Amino acid sequence: MTSMSAAADSIMFSVENMRNGEGRVAYALCREDEFNLAYRGGASCDIQGAIEAQPDVTQFGVNVPGGTYAIIMVHDENRDQRLSPDEGLGLSNNPDLDREDLTFSDVALKIEGRMGTEIRLEY
Repeated sequence: MTSMSAAADSIMFSVENMRNGEGRVAYALCREDEFNLAYRGGASCDIQGAIEAQPDVTQFGVNVPGGTYAIIMVHDENRDQRLSPDEGLGLSNNPDLDREDLTFSDVALKIEGRMGTEIRLEY
């Protein structure tokens, strides 16, 4: 799902503050009804995948149906397909991850046509 075509809605990600190039960057694009469970680790989102990590900044694109999504990024350094306490996490709109009351509207991003966004990881 990481290839881009002109016909589909698509988003280009720039994942910043990568600690290193080890492991993978896992991503999930969650609709509102998926976000709360996915963010708390209880379920997954319909649109998800992973690419190889690159040091400093990892960039990649994804074709998606247009709509409003919360985007979750994880630097899965040990490739265990879950967020470990010392791994990087980032969300669309780059909110303060120390907040316990994050909602879908805090991180919602409307994807229409071709667009790009930056997501900054926190470790």
